Amino acid sequence: MEKTVPYLRWRRAVERRTPPDCRIGDDLLLLRQPRPDMEFEMGPFRLDMTLAIYLRQGSCRVMIDMVEYTATAPCMVVVMAGQLFQLVTLSGDMESRTILMSEAFSAGLFGARGPAVLLQRAIRRSPVVGLAGDAAPFETYLALLENLVHSPLRTFRLEAARHLTLSMFYGYSYRLHDVDGAERPRTKQEELCRRFEEELRTHYMRERQVAFYAGRLSFPSQSVFGKYFKRATGLSPRAFRNRMS
Repeated sequence: MEKTVPYLRWRRAVERRTPPDCRIGDDLLLLRQPRPDMEFEMGPFRLDMTLAIYLRQGSCRVMIDMVEYTATAPCMVVVMAGQLFQLVTLSGDMESRTILMSEAFSAGLFGARGPAVLLQRAIRRSPVVGLAGDAAPFETYLALLENLVHSPLRTFRLEAARHLTLSMFYGYSYRLHDVDGAERPRTKQEELCRRFEEELRTHYMRERQVAFYAGRLSFPSQSVFGKYFKRATGLSPRAFRNRMS
C-alpha cells in the first residue's frame, strides 16, 4: 500500500501547546526547547511553514528533502515551506532557539521575483550554515524578536517582526547563504540534483519507488539512478525503501 508524507500542520497545535508569550498570533513562534514539537521525531514531514533553528550549543542531524545534514553549533538551519523535514538525532547538550513562520508570514519575506528568488535558491542549496565568528548579529536579532513577542503592545507587532526578519535575511543571511553563488550557472550534476529534488517535492506524497524517479529523470536504468541517488542523498535505494516502510 502506498504511504504518504503528512504535512506538519503546526497551526493546529499552536493554541493547545504554545503559550501566548512565545508567539505573535499564529504566524510566528519563538521557542527555546531543542525542537518546536515532539512530533518532529516521527518524521519525515512536509512543512507548511518556514522553520529556522539556531544552534547555540551541541549538534543534531536532520534530513531535508531526503538529504542528510549534520549541524554543529554555532550554526543556523533553515527549512522552507513545502520541503521535507526530519529531525534524526539530537546531542544531549544541544541548546537552540527555534523560529516558526507561517506561510503567510513567509510570503512577505520570500517573494517570487528578483533577489528573493536567489535567496530561496541559496537556502535550498545550503540549508545549514555555520556561524563561527558571525553569531553576534543573530543573537541581536533574537533578542529584538523576543522583545516583540513578549511586548504587551499588540499594534504592529507582526509588521515589526516581519521587517526585523527581512533585515536579518537580506542584510545578514543573504551573505551567509552565498546568494551571489546562486546566480552562477549550475553544473550538470547540480542541475540533475535540482531536478531530482523538484520531482521529490512534487511526487513524494504518492511515489516512493526509486524506479519512478529513474523514469522521470530519463535514466537508462534503475541501477544507474541508484548510484546517483546514493551520491545525492547518502542513502542506497534499499535503505531509502527500508526507511520509508
